[in-house]
Amino acid sequence: MALGSAAKLLVVPVLALAFYRALGVSGPDPRVGMIMMACPTAVVSYVMASQLEGDVELSGNIVVLTTAASPLTITGWPFPLRLLGW
Repeated sequence: MALGSAAKLLVVPVLALAFYRALGVSGPDPRVGMIMMACPTAVVSYVMASQLEGDVELSGNIVVLTTAASPLTITGWPFPLRLLGW
């Protein structure tokens, strides 16, 4: 659960930013894309896991954890980006 949530809130936004930078996207667009990638996991993933007979408990826990932690990560990402001059 912690690994999936950390990947969603920390790894995916960094990969998205690297992708945007590699494509030459500049201005506020990479930051907006990074924040979009750092948003919490959608609640529909719980429903989808239920319908597909997946791990419903894991899906629900990831939704709750990413929803609880996303305000910290979303507001925390602009600070290091500003330090890097992006």
